[in-house]
Amino acid sequence: MTGPQLVIFGCLTTDNVVTSEGEFLPQTFGGNCLYAALGARVWSNSVGVVSRYGAGYSEAPLDLLRGLGVDTSGVRNLGVPHGRNVAFAYRADGSRTRAFPPDLIARIPVEERGRFIDSSLLPDADERWRQFAPDGEDAPPEWWDGVVGVHCAYLPVSNHMRIAQMVRRKGARPIWLQVDSPWHDPRRPEVDHAGPLFRQIDALLPSEADIEAFRPGAPAAQTTLALLDAGARTVVLKLGASGCQVFEAGVGLLAKFQPWPWRHAIRPARATRFAAVFSPECKFRTTRRPRRDTAPFPLPSRSRRPAWRASWQVRARRRRIDCDRS
Repeated sequence: MTGPQLVIFGCLTTDNVVTSEGEFLPQTFGGNCLYAALGARVWSNSVGVVSRYGAGYSEAPLDLLRGLGVDTSGVRNLGVPHGRNVAFAYRADGSRTRAFPPDLIARIPVEERGRFIDSSLLPDADERWRQFAPDGEDAPPEWWDGVVGVHCAYLPVSNHMRIAQMVRRKGARPIWLQVDSPWHDPRRPEVDHAGPLFRQIDALLPSEADIEAFRPGAPAAQTTLALLDAGARTVVLKLGASGCQVFEAGVGLLAKFQPWPWRHAIRPARATRFAAVFSPECKFRTTRRPRRDTAPFPLPSRSRRPAWRASWQVRARRRRIDCDRS
């Protein structure tokens, strides 16, 4: 086996964060694939990352991943200025906004304010996103013989589709494939991207915000059931501090999971870290806690037990998935 078992596709960003306590954290290196890889690394020692970056994005986070045993040979330097700069202000309830209120902007040091301009709000935001979003061809060809699971973070739906096609074409064995969002293209709402994508993937992992953006004003559970009707096999609805709900075609709501009561030092991208551990390798094993002595960074004390619960139906479903994927 020459490559990783779990592969993460996603973007690398330079994050400029204002915490809920009012702390300013400019030029924090992040991105959904970075957090997803760290989450996956808790569960597996065979993780690889596929992404793109440019000048101005430090090698430090890539060195961190390599130091933890994550394969970064799928990360490519485009040789142009890095075009993804993100700015978030977090609220006390864990939600966040890119639209900074005037009183908050006034508190940012003048010399740092330029860093807190979110590139996703610029006129060329879509072009920047697509330029630095990885594609199936970015994964090293020698990886595919050993891959058992793929997680695609937030990417253009066209990239999701091409990656899915690559996974199904190149995989030497059945591969679990899950994608975050989106499953549609706001620029071409008349085109059905969801149906073809859902036929290729095993699970869709949208957040409440993704669901709201897709069908504004509609109840999240109603929209989720509509996604199952459109062909999605499994939908994991991420609810932030409230945990998540798992829906399955032919069943509807299958399970509810409460979040792990753990305040991690890295505040952003909580949903992305969860997406990685609802994972190809774990195969729904969200009630199994990783071992503290083998995890690549400290885990909370065993005395603080996770609040996750699973019914006999969920356990039976996990066993079926393990058999199908083995």
